[in-house]
Amino acid sequence: NILVSNPPYVLNKEKNNMKLNVLNYEPHKAIFVGNEDPLKFYRLILDYAKVNLENSGLIYFEINPLLLRELKKLISLYNFKIKQRMDIFGKIRMLRLQK
Repeated sequence: NILVSNPPYVLNKEKNNMKLNVLNYEPHKAIFVGNEDPLKFYRLILDYAKVNLENSGLIYFEINPLLLRELKKLISLYNFKIKQRMDIFGKIRMLRLQK
């Protein structure tokens, strides 16, 4: 049992730092999340996984490194084991969770 997700995780306040090719051609709903509750999609996926994912099941998330601390705190409430992966720029960009 595996869940893979690349939910919207770029904060609206980060729009000014985005490249034009992203702003002009990518659907904003797929990229940007409100500053008020930026972990809402992760929480929904974790709620779903808590009930539906088999024991030892895996979740792969792409993440915003700016939200790593908050996201780890949220994940700890669900008792998943966490492994981190870095992107080509040396930033933690993906999490692997195991139930």
